[in-house]
Amino acid sequence: MPNTEEIKAFFESWEIYQKIISHNYMMHREIEEILRSQFKELKLDKPAILEIGCGDSHIISRIAPLVPIKSYLGIDLSHMALDFALKNLQGKIPKIELRQGEMLEQVAKIEDAQFDLIIAGYTIHHLDTDKKTALLSNLETLLSPHGALLIYDVLTREGESNAAHIKRSLHLYETTWTKIAPEQIASLKTHVQENDLTESWSTWQQIATQTSLPKQSLLYTDPNEVFGLMRFQR
Repeated sequence: MPNTEEIKAFFESWEIYQKIISHNYMMHREIEEILRSQFKELKLDKPAILEIGCGDSHIISRIAPLVPIKSYLGIDLSHMALDFALKNLQGKIPKIELRQGEMLEQVAKIEDAQFDLIIAGYTIHHLDTDKKTALLSNLETLLSPHGALLIYDVLTREGESNAAHIKRSLHLYETTWTKIAPEQIASLKTHVQENDLTESWSTWQQIATQTSLPKQSLLYTDPNEVFGLMRFQR
């Protein structure tokens, strides 16, 4: 029997997610443009891609018709999100695999595979620093020799605490995300307060250095310094 409460909760959060994307509140358009440019800059020819926390694979599904992709492995907690991902990707990428589960566990299960591009969007900030380090260590072993790890996520300012970042970002959401209903903002606020464990760019650099990814670039930060896109390479 389907879990009706799970389905209800999913579609309530899914509606918020769709509004965030359609109104570009979390800079998905800018991130998509930069990700697309990375295919050329990194000289990726029909890359194998791994995406952590892929959701409905929104960005890759938009890039795939423009840039040939050899294969795609997406990982997400939500099996319903993965159903949307499959619909979005079918016919655009020849080899598609989707795995449902917790990101650390699923990444650890990947064997005998290398990826030219690994992407993680708005998901790793749910892990503490030690688990972020463990995840990046596992991802580093899955990168092809000239591959890159691209992470777009919430970022604290240098010297800013996680609590201060949450307070600042929530103020931004409450005052500028006007197309999202007050009760949805309240739900988002609870999620952020209970789950967000943000890091600064310098902390991300330290984590990456510990995991043999010495080439590090901050490719983008939004004008409010809430979101960022980072690239890590061997």
